[in-house]
Amino acid sequence: RAFSVAVVDRRTVGAPFMTPGAVSAQGASHMAHGGICVFSAIPDECGSLPGVTSGAPTFGVGYSQDCGSQLTFFATASGLFGAFSVILPPQSLMPVAMTLDTLIRNRLHELAEPRLAEFSRRLMPGVGRCVMGVRVPLLRRLAAELARRDDAADWLTADPAGLSFEEVVLRGLLIGRLKTDTDTWLARVAAYVPLIDNWAACDIPCSSFTAIRRHAERGWDFLMPYTDSHEEYAQRFGLVMLLDHYVNDAWIDRTLARLSATATHDYYAQMAQAWALSVCFVKYPEKALPHLGEGILSPEVRRMTLQKIAESRRLTGPWREIIRQMRTRQR
Repeated sequence: RAFSVAVVDRRTVGAPFMTPGAVSAQGASHMAHGGICVFSAIPDECGSLPGVTSGAPTFGVGYSQDCGSQLTFFATASGLFGAFSVILPPQSLMPVAMTLDTLIRNRLHELAEPRLAEFSRRLMPGVGRCVMGVRVPLLRRLAAELARRDDAADWLTADPAGLSFEEVVLRGLLIGRLKTDTDTWLARVAAYVPLIDNWAACDIPCSSFTAIRRHAERGWDFLMPYTDSHEEYAQRFGLVMLLDHYVNDAWIDRTLARLSATATHDYYAQMAQAWALSVCFVKYPEKALPHLGEGILSPEVRRMTLQKIAESRRLTGPWREIIRQMRTRQR
């Protein structure tokens, strides 16, 4: 059940190997693409490839469009040794057969952990996308690899329909990696925001949007409509961006004023507001304390903020006692 070498399109492409439960193209469609047959495979027993006729050697690539299915590759040669199917190492096929979109999806399949996917879905209630279970450090590493490609920016403009959670986050991380002019960068970020449908797709890329610091004043103006948005995750995006990039000596006064004046009504927006205010307090307690008085914030956000501050390990003794008293009075 193993082949040491396979001839595909009259070339030697690698040392294939067979694996149990491989994907064949039974019942699947195929299309001609530049002389290469690209098969959309479904999980099945390893077998032949219907629709591949005898004659000239035919090159096939199998992949699953369902992110819950196992990723495999195969090639066939008809008319040389009879019909047979082999599994090929991904690196052997990428240069000749894959679009960037397919390459990315297949790489994510390789990195996916089903048990992590199940755990992640529980942490993101309401997420409307497929969750594959790829660890964030691996997504960051993949974004760094993609950023070195000349065609990486093209993927950002591809149709977002059907993207998995990991593909959405990867887009955000890639935006943070690609170097471009300010107008283009802000347009890419603005195009990313509507894809956010959970807190993680917001928070993970936001920390990588460091380009906004180079044009902080313009970035501030860009973020203000988001902090006022009535869309839960768009508003969270604006608030988390303030937290990640505007809690510093130069901006703390304006950031505190904006955070304390912002009206939030949805849970994940309120949590972002409380999170940002708590970080402001831990870093600048004298400046932040007046913004935590009764009647300034909504009762829900004030309660969340005081709780988050109390949970911080960076809070010193005297300030911890002040927060404890404020929490006691609010109860």
